[in-house]
Amino acid sequence: MTSTFIEPRQTKYRLTRARRLIRRALPRRIGLRNRILIIFGAGSMILSIILALSTFGFTRTSLVNQRELTEINQAYINARRIQNELIDDRTNVVGALEQAGTALRMLYIDGRWISASTNFVESVLPTQLKTRVISDRKPSLMTIERNGRAAIVIGIPLNRANATYFELDPMREVHDALSSVRLALLLAGGFTTIVGIGLGMFASRRAVRPLANAAQAARAIADGRLDTRLEPTDDPDLQALTAAFNEMVATLQSRAERDARFTSDVSHELRSPLMTLAASAQVMQARRDELSERSQAALDLLVSDVSRFQSLVEDLLEISRFDAGVVRLVREPSESQSSSVRPLR
Repeated sequence: MTSTFIEPRQTKYRLTRARRLIRRALPRRIGLRNRILIIFGAGSMILSIILALSTFGFTRTSLVNQRELTEINQAYINARRIQNELIDDRTNVVGALEQAGTALRMLYIDGRWISASTNFVESVLPTQLKTRVISDRKPSLMTIERNGRAAIVIGIPLNRANATYFELDPMREVHDALSSVRLALLLAGGFTTIVGIGLGMFASRRAVRPLANAAQAARAIADGRLDTRLEPTDDPDLQALTAAFNEMVATLQSRAERDARFTSDVSHELRSPLMTLAASAQVMQARRDELSERSQAALDLLVSDVSRFQSLVEDLLEISRFDAGVVRLVREPSESQSSSVRPLR
């Protein structure tokens, strides 16, 4: 029996604790102004990222393609020059490579690898490229990874000289240009995001301003200023809200005026009969000794009720005067409040 009663209590405690943890984990509700600001900021940031990525990708593709075409043309020019040098003097391979300018160059001739630079050796070349150019005798181009950057390697067979020419382009100019473009896009994206946040702040203020005006008007109505109205607007989305709010206040004002008139009319209508009753009670009170004890008790009850009724009617008249604005209410501290006030020492 004991376990039967303890188990539901523990389960209830665990459920309550789980609910508390869930409430703490859930984020608090975000205000309308902050939601608009977040939407503008996130939207501008996402748009900046998309534009930056697309622009960088298009620029990178264009620069790489242009660089490949330029390097292919230059490699063919260097290959023809080296081939002519080898035809004239096959033993002067190093001199032939030096005639090809400042590019990284390498020759495969008579089973040997001869390079014009220590930075470009046979191990750099992919096996697939060497097979295609040396064995298949087909000019080819490949993009390789060199020092963490992309580089272009071109292989051209020199059939007349029975050799194979390889040229490596590190594409430093392309990488430098892409770095500059990346920095420019990063700055532009940050600036666009900041502008989006600024526009979000401006839009949130403009969007929340009608709500603030409505809240201010509602506070004024709660203070008793029933003639408060919202200003008409040309915004089609706010026209319905403004019209409904003003119509509600007008209905409330007319109802309050009807109630005030009803109170005033009732109090005035009851005042005359009450005065007659009070006068009659005074006449009967003057001849009280002539009445029996039972009639005297009934007369006392009548006088008491008439007096209390007169007090109620006077209160109704006083309220109607306050509602009509004839009398102004002046607030004064009560005795309990005044007794709690102490002078400073």
